[in-house]
Amino acid sequence: MKDEVTIRKYNPKTDKEHLFEIWYENNQNQISDEAEIEQYRDTFNHLLQYVDGSFEIFVAVLNNEVIGYQSALPIRNNPLFWREHAVSSTFVKKKYQSGGTGYNLLKRMLKHLPDSNITLFFGQTQTSNTTMISVGKKLGFKKIGVIPISNKESLNNELVLYVYNVPKNK
Repeated sequence: MKDEVTIRKYNPKTDKEHLFEIWYENNQNQISDEAEIEQYRDTFNHLLQYVDGSFEIFVAVLNNEVIGYQSALPIRNNPLFWREHAVSSTFVKKKYQSGGTGYNLLKRMLKHLPDSNITLFFGQTQTSNTTMISVGKKLGFKKIGVIPISNKESLNNELVLYVYNVPKNK
């Protein structure tokens, strides 16, 4: 019998460090030194303080191991909308990618959003990530545009920007 991945709400007491490890595994090629790692860890931990019911994180667990997460965290650039607009992050450990875990995490978050204050849910992915582009389209995200490669960043791909218009809870 195949082991089953379960999805549950994030527990800050047990899951916090796992989330950073998963994020780092997926982004380590863009981080150059130990000082940067600690700076990213601090920023990452700061963002987790906004998990409050509207802003949420779900984790995927396989055999008691956190293998992925999906977050909806605030976009804080406009005080009028910061409680209503959220940004999506979906990360899965590399050895578990392509098994549907990211899709199921995102689907679970979209099920949660109508019960929250969030009205618009934004996501972005590299143009080379055709799997995530397909998943977003399948789940109802609309493409807003493409963010060009920055002269100052180490990313070597443009980013596709998406938005999901959260339905009202019936």
